[in-house]
Amino acid sequence: MASKNQNVVVSQNPRERGGAVQVPAQVPKQQATGKYGDRKARPALDNISNLNPARQTLDGKPINRPITRSFGAKLLANAQTATTVSGSKKSGTELAKEVRKLVNVEPATRKATCVTKPTLKQKQINNQAVQKRVEQRPIARKSNVAKAPPPPLPSHKQQGKKVMQNSRSDPSVAKAPPLPLPSNKHGGKKVMQNSRSDPSVGKVTVPVPVKPIRKPEYSRRREVHTLTSVLSARSKFACGINEKARKEAEIEDIDAADTNNQLAVVEYIEDIYKYYNQVEDTYRPHDYMIHQTDTNPRRRAIVLDWIVEVHNRFKLRPETLYLTVYIFDRYLSLEKLLVPKTQIQLIGICAMLIASKYEEIWAPQVGDLIEISNYAYERDDILEKEKQVLNKLDWYLTVPTLYMFLVRFIKAARADKEMENMVYFIAELGLLEQSLIKFSPSMVAASCVYVARTILHKSPIWTPTLVHHTHYAAPQLSECAQILVTARLGASHGKLKAVINKYSREEFGKVALHQSDVSPSSTSTAYATCSSSCASSN
Repeated sequence: MASKNQNVVVSQNPRERGGAVQVPAQVPKQQATGKYGDRKARPALDNISNLNPARQTLDGKPINRPITRSFGAKLLANAQTATTVSGSKKSGTELAKEVRKLVNVEPATRKATCVTKPTLKQKQINNQAVQKRVEQRPIARKSNVAKAPPPPLPSHKQQGKKVMQNSRSDPSVAKAPPLPLPSNKHGGKKVMQNSRSDPSVGKVTVPVPVKPIRKPEYSRRREVHTLTSVLSARSKFACGINEKARKEAEIEDIDAADTNNQLAVVEYIEDIYKYYNQVEDTYRPHDYMIHQTDTNPRRRAIVLDWIVEVHNRFKLRPETLYLTVYIFDRYLSLEKLLVPKTQIQLIGICAMLIASKYEEIWAPQVGDLIEISNYAYERDDILEKEKQVLNKLDWYLTVPTLYMFLVRFIKAARADKEMENMVYFIAELGLLEQSLIKFSPSMVAASCVYVARTILHKSPIWTPTLVHHTHYAAPQLSECAQILVTARLGASHGKLKAVINKYSREEFGKVALHQSDVSPSSTSTAYATCSSSCASSN
C-alpha cells in the first residue's frame, strides 16, 4: 500500500494490454513525525504482481500511452532527426537506440490495418512475384490454358558461375499483366479495415481458369432397389424374357393371386424353376435295362404298381410317391452289379422307406412295410439294403422330380379340379412306363398337361402362357404325349389296376372312368392345330 505523502504516476505495463501500474514519483522524502519520529518513513510498496518494473523513457519523462508500432516509429524518427534534446544530456543516437529497444521489446498487439492505395509500380512488382509462385506450384489437374514458352537464357562467357538475372535490366523476362485495380469509393483516403473480419486484406489473388462443372440432368438421389425387384429383374434377364414381347403375347401372370401368400414365394419362384431346369438332367436316371438283365419293363411296372397301392394304403403325400420312383430308377441305373429279380421288390420297399423319411412327418415303420409285403423280407435285410441305396446315391435326394413340374404347369394351365385330377392320373400312369425314362421330368410333366387338356377338350389346347412356363412348344411334346395316350388307352384293359382303382373313387373325381375318343393319331392332328397359335410366342 502507498502512503498518503507519495504521488502516484500511471504507466503502461508492457506485458498486459494497456494495464496501468503504480510507480512512485521522484519527490523529496519528508521526515516522519509522530510516535516514531526518530525512524525513517517506510517507502511505498511497488505492485508485486508485476515482474518487470516500469521503464523510464526519454530522459526520465514517463509515457502515458501504449507504445504501438506507429507511435514507436514516430519516436524513432524524432530521435534520429534531433541531434540533441533540450534539457537532456543524451545525444540523438543514444535516444534512437533507446527508442528502438522499446519498440522491439515491447510491441503492442495490432488490432487494425491501415490500407492505403498502392502505386502502380508496387502492384506490378507484387503481380510478378505472385505469378512466379503460381507457375512454380505443381499442377493438380490439366488446364486448357496454353502456357507461354520460357524465354531463352542469354549466353555467358563465364562458365561454372552463377549469374543473377534482373527482370528490369533484361526485357526478355516475361512479366505478368497487371491486375485490375480495385475501385476506391473513399477518394484515395486511408480506409481502416479489420484483418480478422476481412481475410482478403493484404492478399493478392490471381484468377485460375477452372473448367466449368456440368450440372447433371438427373437427380443425385440414388434410386432404391428392393430385393424383390432385383431378383425379379435378374431372373427375367437370365431367362431372356422381354417385357415388350410378353405384353404382345398376352402372357398371364399366374402368380398375381399369390402375392400376399408367403408360402408361394412369389419373389423367388422363377429363380427356383430356372434352377430346376438346369439340374434336372444332371441326376436323372438313364435306361438301365441293358445291364440289368433280370429287370424288364413288365417286372418294373408290377413293382411300381404295387408301390402306388402301398402309397395309397398308407395315405402318404404325392411328393413321396414320385421321389420313391426316382430313387428306385436311380439306384438301378447306378448299380453295376446284376440285381437279381428277387431283390427288385426289396429295392422298392427301401426306396419308399427313404422317401417317407425325407418327405413325411410321420414315416411308416419298418414293421409295417414287412407286414404289407407279406413278410417276404426280414428287418435286417431292409436296413442293410437301405444303407446300400443311400451310399450309391451319395445321400443326394434333393432333386427336381416330376411332381415339382406338375404343380407349376397345372397352375400355368389355369386348371380346375377335374383337370388337375386328370393330370395326376396321366402322370401316375406314366410312372409305370419304362420308355419315359429317356425324357426329362419337365417334358413328361408338360406332356401330361397337354394330354389332359386334349382329353377334356380344352380350347386352346396349348396357350402362350404354357409355352412361356414350360419352355416347350406343342410339336416338341409329340413323342412323349403319344406314349402317355397309349398308356391311358391300355390301362382300362390291363392287369395293373392300382392307378385305375385309385382314380375311380369319388375323392379324385372318377377321372379314370372318363370316356375319351383321344387316340395317338388325334394327338398329331391337335399338334398341327395349336402349333400355329403358339408360333408367335415360341
